[in-house]
Amino acid sequence: MFEIVSDYVKEKLIKEKHIPYIDILVKKSHKTVYRYMDGFEYQPTGKEILYLYSCTKPITAVCAMRLLQEKKMSLEDDVSLYLPEYEHVFLLDNNRNRITPKTRMKIKHLLTMTAGLTYERETEAIKRVLKETDGSATTRQMVAAFAETPLAFEPGSRFLYSLCLDVLGAVIEVVSGKSFADYVAETVLNPLAMQNSGFDEKIFNDAITNCYTYKSDVYEPENLFHLMKLSKRYESGGGGLIGTVEDYSEFADTLACNGISRQGYKLLDDESIDLMTVNQVGKLSIDNKFTCIQGDDYGYGYGVRTRIKESPCGVPCGEFGWDGAAGSYVLIDRKNHISITIGMNLLDWPNVFRGEHGAIVERIYQSVLTK
Repeated sequence: MFEIVSDYVKEKLIKEKHIPYIDILVKKSHKTVYRYMDGFEYQPTGKEILYLYSCTKPITAVCAMRLLQEKKMSLEDDVSLYLPEYEHVFLLDNNRNRITPKTRMKIKHLLTMTAGLTYERETEAIKRVLKETDGSATTRQMVAAFAETPLAFEPGSRFLYSLCLDVLGAVIEVVSGKSFADYVAETVLNPLAMQNSGFDEKIFNDAITNCYTYKSDVYEPENLFHLMKLSKRYESGGGGLIGTVEDYSEFADTLACNGISRQGYKLLDDESIDLMTVNQVGKLSIDNKFTCIQGDDYGYGYGVRTRIKESPCGVPCGEFGWDGAAGSYVLIDRKNHISITIGMNLLDWPNVFRGEHGAIVERIYQSVLTK
């Protein structure tokens, strides 16, 4: 039955749209049930190392949930309890005067993208810190600089896709007593045997697959660079992970199987995953135009989209995941123990690929649920 997936990708995406590279891996209950790799004038090996960008966010969220589960921090904790610079975050009134927010910024606001932060990465504060450190600012130093920019709104009053998960990465450093990358490795990457994933670009530089940009009907290879590598030592909780589809599928499969990996490692308790995947933003408007998901079928949980309406093809309520700036994508379905991991390396993918993640998912579900 998976022929409908392979045929669609080959005919519509490779032959017609000339997608440079795509890797699709589907698991059900710890077993690979489908794998398809293809590319226009390029044959993938399955070992390609990709910029996963915002697919980092679910991993950061899981790390935070582990610390919450272990009662090392609380959703209601003020961010300033761990990052003192955030004691002084501020808004601007209509006259551009600094005012103190009425609501304290809390851990739950970081997890739900409701903290009032933005995705501005070229502020004067950031430029100053980079100059002072000769481009070698630590994660904590960079995140401290974020606090010098006015908040866009009162914490908790709006949803805005932003640097919230980057700030959460710095919180994780403080709570765990380890660098963010070390904590991620200790908690997620090493126990799940994700040996080809990490935050240090130098380790993978020779193996990273070409990243393309779609411009004027042409796919142009980009020089290797990382959009979220704000400094030489910066580890981005929102978009810093580099890795393979095979590795990331281990993480997705573990969550799809209620937090238990194929090796028997308990990554997260059921209760924590339940909490993570409930729509946490209520009636706040969510702008989904920047993601591969369109419409009102999704809310936002803790660091992930979460489906609030079953799809016609059988994707259930409670399915969750996210996507990345270079086209990577993850779907996690605990009801059916299904995970889907898609890897690309295509910046500006919405210009040519918008809606295609959903089309692939629909055909996968038509196949896997009828086997």
